[in-house]
Amino acid sequence: MGINTAKVVKRRRVEYTFFEELLQDGRKMIQGPVRTLGNWTPGQVMLHLAKTMNASIDGMNVQFPFHLKLMGWLFRSRIMNSQVPPGFKIPDSGKQLLDPPPVTVEEGFEEMEKAVNRIRREPNRVRHPLLGDLTRQEWDHLHLSHAELHMSFLIPETAR
Repeated sequence: MGINTAKVVKRRRVEYTFFEELLQDGRKMIQGPVRTLGNWTPGQVMLHLAKTMNASIDGMNVQFPFHLKLMGWLFRSRIMNSQVPPGFKIPDSGKQLLDPPPVTVEEGFEEMEKAVNRIRREPNRVRHPLLGDLTRQEWDHLHLSHAELHMSFLIPETAR
């Protein structure tokens, strides 16, 4: 059993307005050392973010239960205007796509950088499995908010 990420305290405050800010933060993680407060390594965090960015273009076969879809529809505006909460569990149908295997921080960053470049280049996005149709700008906002959540569990430590 891993860490209950909904209960983790002292996460880092992270805010991204642009994808370049995310990439700059990722570059800091490569320089290490980094302490993690969650269940994933820095490389896994960045690979997960890359996978979700690519899935917003390629599609994702993730099935949410009806009650979550209804909540997504009812609270879409609120969800889009707030930070993604910690502790959200990926449905079993999405685990293969979105759960990251072990990778180095360099490998995770490389995949995240490729995904960011792809997001910038390709205009089309698929329907979100929980929130429905989103514009490119809404998807970008959601990706940055999602990145803020996951990157907040990574704490760069100064060399001693």
